[in-house]
Amino acid sequence: MLHIAIYDHSIQSSSKLESCLKRIEEMFDEKMEIDIFCSSTEFYQYFKSKYYDAVYLEIELNNEDGITVGKTIRDQLGNDKIQIIYMSSSEPYATRVIKTRPMDLLMKPLTFVQILESIQTVKRLNKQQDDYFEFKAGYTSYKIPFHEILYFENSSRKIKILTKNFTSCFYGSMDSVQEATRFYNFIQIHKSYLVNSDYIQKYEYHQVTLSNGEVLPISQPNRKRIRMQRLHFE
Repeated sequence: MLHIAIYDHSIQSSSKLESCLKRIEEMFDEKMEIDIFCSSTEFYQYFKSKYYDAVYLEIELNNEDGITVGKTIRDQLGNDKIQIIYMSSSEPYATRVIKTRPMDLLMKPLTFVQILESIQTVKRLNKQQDDYFEFKAGYTSYKIPFHEILYFENSSRKIKILTKNFTSCFYGSMDSVQEATRFYNFIQIHKSYLVNSDYIQKYEYHQVTLSNGEVLPISQPNRKRIRMQRLHFE
C-alpha cells in the first residue's frame, strides 16, 4: 500500500489529483491511502504521527510557500525518505526546489500521464529503500522507518510501538516483530521489550536508559547475553 498526502489550497485541484490516483489504484490494483490537506496546521499534525511515501505539494499556497514546507519536512522534521512532488503553474522555481531534494516538479494543469509516471517512480524508489515497519491500528495503516522507532513493548495481545514522534498500539506478537526487525539494531532486553540500541543512552546491569529519559528493565535471563554483546562490539 502507498500512503499519499496532497497539500494544495485548491479543492478542485486536489480532487482532480485524487481522482487520477484512484483511477491508477483501480487500473493497476495498487492500494493507496490518500489524505488531502489545505492548511499547514493540519498537515504538520498528521505528518508528525503518520508515515507517507509521497506528498504532492503545491508551491503557490495561499498563506505560505510550498518550498518552505518542503524545507521544513527535510530539515526540521528530519524526513529524508518521503518523495516530495512539487506542483506549480509557473516555472521560476527550479533552483530553489533542488535544495529540498524533491522527486519531481510537475507543471499544472496535471495530466493523468504525469501522475501515473510519478506513482511508478515512487514505487520504484520505495523498493530501493524498503526499511520501514508496517502495521495497522484500527482502520489506519502505518509505515514507520526503523530508525525512528525507540522500542516495542508486548502487552497481552497488543504491541505498543513508540517512536520519536508518537505512540501507537496494534494487535500482533513479539515473535513477528522480532522477525521483522532482525536485520536492524534491535535487542530484546526483556520478554516485553524490544529496544532500538541506537537510542540506548546508558547500560546498567539491570536496566537501560533511553535518549528520551525512559528507563526499561533488563530481565535476568537476558543480562549475561546483553553484557557479552556489548563487550563484543566495544
